[in-house]
Amino acid sequence: MPLQATGYTVRAGHRLMLVLDTKDPFYGDANEPGGTITVTSPDGTAAHLKIPLA
Repeated sequence: MPLQATGYTVRAGHRLMLVLDTKDPFYGDANEPGGTITVTSPDGTAAHLKIPLA
C-alpha cells in the first residue's frame, strides 16, 4: 500500500510514537472491515525506521 511521506518537527521533551493502523484520516481505509494486514520485509532485508535527529 503506497503511503504519503510526511514530516513533522517534534519539540524537545515531546514523544514520538509509531502507530500501524488500517484507518486514518490522512490515508482512509486500508482494508475491508474485519480484514487483516501483515507487515513484513523481504528476506535478508530487515525493515527499519530512520529518524533524523537535529
